Amino acid sequence: MLLVPVDAIIVEEDSQRLTTGFNKLQRVRTVVPDRHRMSIRQGENWGEFYNLQSDPTEVNNLFDEASAEQIRATLTETMLGQIIELQGWAALLAYRALVPPGC
Repeated sequence: MLLVPVDAIIVEEDSQRLTTGFNKLQRVRTVVPDRHRMSIRQGENWGEFYNLQSDPTEVNNLFDEASAEQIRATLTETMLGQIIELQGWAALLAYRALVPPGC
């Protein structure tokens, strides 16, 4: 087996039931390179961004900090690149059913 080095681990989470504290189903994408974790939620104007070296218990969310803006931009690019790399080459669907939240 050939092991290909990756820039980061990608976690894709699509909830199937409501989560405590949220009033809609959650779609979350997370990127974890060597020293940070960033999570972005679909349809939300907030996210999570932690420096895992200085804050390993993820207490201090730096997502809105101006000092983290450049790192967040780099992680967003890394996340997108990894998701595209991992996406299958199957034919695209002609139609997609949308399930209303809470169903």
